[in-house]
Amino acid sequence: MNTTTNPCRARLCLLGAALAGAVSLALPAQSVKISAGEAEEIVEMSPFEVSTSKDVGYMAASSLTGGRTSMDLRDSPAVVSVLTREFLDDIAATTLAEASQWATNAMPMDGNAEAVQGEYQVRFRGMGAGFPTRNYFVWYVDSDDYNTERFEFARGPNGVLFGDGNVSGIATTWTKRANLYKPRHVASLRMDSYGGWRMAFDANQPLVSRKFALRVNGLLNRAEGWRDFAESDRDGLHLAGTWRVLPSMNFRFEGEYGDMERYIYKQNFKDYASYWNGYTTTNGNDANTNIIDRPPPGQEHGLQRLSSMSNGSYFLWVPSMAGLNVTNWGNLCQTNGTGAPLMAEQRTDIASEISDRVPMLPYREFNIQPLDSIVHNRYYTFSGYLDKHFGDWLFMELSFNHSERNNDAWDNSALWEEYHIDINRKLPNGDPNPKFGAPYTDQTRGTQDGKNLVDEVRFMATSLFESRRIRQRVTAIVGGREETSYEIHSRPRLINKTNGANYKLWERYYWDEPAVAAGEIPEITNPNLDLVWQRVNVAYNDRWVKSAQILGTTQFLRERVTLLYGIRYDDYENRTAAAAAVPVVEPTGRDVQKVSPVSRSLGAVWYFLENVGVFGNYSESFNAPRNGPNLLDGSYPDIVRNEGMDLGLRFEFFNKKITGSASYYDNTQNKNPNDSYTNAYNTQLQYLWQHSGRPDQETILYRDTRDYKGTGYEIDITANPTKNLRVMFNLALPETEAVNLRPGLRKYFYESLPTWQSAIGNLTDTPEDISVKNQMLTYIESIENALKAAAKGTVLPHTIKYSANIYGTYSFTSGPLRSLEIGFGANIRGKRNIGVADPDHPFDYSYAKAYQTYSAHASYRLRFGNKRPLRLQVNVSNLFDNDDKIVYGVFAYRMYGLAANPRLTASGDYNYLDPRKITFSAVYQF
Repeated sequence: MNTTTNPCRARLCLLGAALAGAVSLALPAQSVKISAGEAEEIVEMSPFEVSTSKDVGYMAASSLTGGRTSMDLRDSPAVVSVLTREFLDDIAATTLAEASQWATNAMPMDGNAEAVQGEYQVRFRGMGAGFPTRNYFVWYVDSDDYNTERFEFARGPNGVLFGDGNVSGIATTWTKRANLYKPRHVASLRMDSYGGWRMAFDANQPLVSRKFALRVNGLLNRAEGWRDFAESDRDGLHLAGTWRVLPSMNFRFEGEYGDMERYIYKQNFKDYASYWNGYTTTNGNDANTNIIDRPPPGQEHGLQRLSSMSNGSYFLWVPSMAGLNVTNWGNLCQTNGTGAPLMAEQRTDIASEISDRVPMLPYREFNIQPLDSIVHNRYYTFSGYLDKHFGDWLFMELSFNHSERNNDAWDNSALWEEYHIDINRKLPNGDPNPKFGAPYTDQTRGTQDGKNLVDEVRFMATSLFESRRIRQRVTAIVGGREETSYEIHSRPRLINKTNGANYKLWERYYWDEPAVAAGEIPEITNPNLDLVWQRVNVAYNDRWVKSAQILGTTQFLRERVTLLYGIRYDDYENRTAAAAAVPVVEPTGRDVQKVSPVSRSLGAVWYFLENVGVFGNYSESFNAPRNGPNLLDGSYPDIVRNEGMDLGLRFEFFNKKITGSASYYDNTQNKNPNDSYTNAYNTQLQYLWQHSGRPDQETILYRDTRDYKGTGYEIDITANPTKNLRVMFNLALPETEAVNLRPGLRKYFYESLPTWQSAIGNLTDTPEDISVKNQMLTYIESIENALKAAAKGTVLPHTIKYSANIYGTYSFTSGPLRSLEIGFGANIRGKRNIGVADPDHPFDYSYAKAYQTYSAHASYRLRFGNKRPLRLQVNVSNLFDNDDKIVYGVFAYRMYGLAANPRLTASGDYNYLDPRKITFSAVYQF
């Protein structure tokens, strides 16, 4: 990324180098050699820490899903997938989002490239996404591999075991801890065929024999995307320590600082040129005479007055026309089109009479966003854990976490995405237009500032009781979390000094000069106008969650039967304030929401054969709606309630060399403020109110909810069939069903419809009014069709028929290929529900085609001196360079935008699969 050196980053790098050097050099003679039994002592001392030392290959032995206390996965009725450290090394994943595509019944969210926040969210079971946790503390950042021990993906709702979270599940990052016994010093370098590189180090050093240790991890990452201007930077420094205060007491701490920058870009560009007949143009700035060679009747909508877009005027700044400054283009025109997403090949699913006029992307990698369309995230966190045990029967831990994330970005609510053709022969000042005939995109600039601040504390006590016939564990947990967050959206506006009229300021970028930075808005030369930055939306949120829970596990019949049961009480209070207008009037009060939900969990595992058992689990959870706009009725979203059931088999074969589960699940969720509904049809609603004489409704920011359920089958298997081979495999067959979708928009639409219809009836027969009338009718129909498609019982969009992942690695341990490892795997995705083509038939679904991508790696270990290993590795993702388009929506339009024409459909928004990428890694352990 072409940016100047950040002094904070420079200090960060110097600090990281100093700490790494100090840790790697400090007291090397004090390295302690201990027995395996002594090494396990610290793990056995605290059931609140999960041991990864028992992980073998891709097979994890335990997790903390038994209620924040360590529990063998074979004995837990909860359904959990674990991606171990060895698996993450083999696939060369760098973030939680990258790794999640290998987890059972999980997929990263669509449209992450356009997200200011939420790029770290993962969708489970086709039922939406929730926020991840880090060591079971809430975490609003996409975790990076450099300081990660492993990722866990717990599926289904379970407030007792996982805490408040989404119905579909929760992703958790386990960070690296300082080890009291084993020095470790690792440096790595990675480069890829896209042009990116990253350096990381991991230094663990015991400093006082069996008493104190420090571990430092650092990262410098410069990633290049395969699209134009899709770079991202990330720097991170993580420090962890362990202090054995007493033989029965440990204190652990960790802290991390990170700095991230990345470009925001549109994944889809839209056709707004195909309705233009190819010859009608404008000449000059006279509203009555400037249209030349008018189109034939019925095709008038091929052009649109720019003045109809913004309160009667259209003030435009074109950075590439420095001499023009900000000028009113209101009497000039722009082309119109279907609004269909553009592709790098000619679309064949658009009506034949205009299909040859639908533009194509210049190439797949094309990106028109200004070079300064960047989101900048800075975060830091620190945690502390004090645990104490009394004999082998009582264990206690007091822990806390503080985290803060700050982001500032160009507002991503619209981005530059429309393809128009400049058909204006002259500029507003009468000069010849040097860009006549060139394609362009217009949009209004905006900024977004936000913060998430979280403080959390919890106390846990576990009592263990064992006899010859029974093993009993009871855990009590009390805790509290305070979250503060805000979002502020601002836009530049032009204020008329005479009458106070408020105008948008538009910016234009031409497609034949994409590498342009927006820069500073120039001074306004018109003496009657003032340029001001106005807040158009603010949202503040303060949240307090206090919880108390008790849970127990009972094992008997020689541990062949495990019962898990628990109950959790939460005292939840949420205070929010939001405003959306032009300009925003700062809210003075807070809407208060107080609830006290109770969550229950009951499950059992019974091994009716020594290595084959059945399990069942019923669980509940809640998740509080995060900061965001209110509902359309002005109220804040209610709390979300979740229920889930899992039934299945667990098995271990060949002396635990093959382990896994096969299960059925049934989950439900009510009153969920769905992300895909947030500000949905915002543009249409704004336009309808603007042309109904209600400019006060020009900015409408809102959320809507859905009630739904999901069922399905899941298989999860890991295996180490021989000492040379490690394999993972999972399969999911998810189904979803709507119960109540878009209730807020449904009510709002039918209450507002008479007002909009009355405004349509008052329009005249002038070409400009006919254009507005047709646009209003089209927008009304598009919203109504969305409501028809959101019928009860329909399958939720994005639900896939099946998903599967498989990966295996073989290690050569003898012969001429000794020290060589080779691995191969695949991500397999079935057909995906992308919506309905005809809203009058909401159960007649459209599906995107199935696809597969393949990955492979090879590594070789070299040893130098005293057997210090250097691991050289090459990874290839999308091995066969699959260039499929992954469609995730249906697009509807009417020819020339006229409501009288029949409704037509075509494939909608899509992603291109990332092209083949080759990654070279070198990891040196010293």
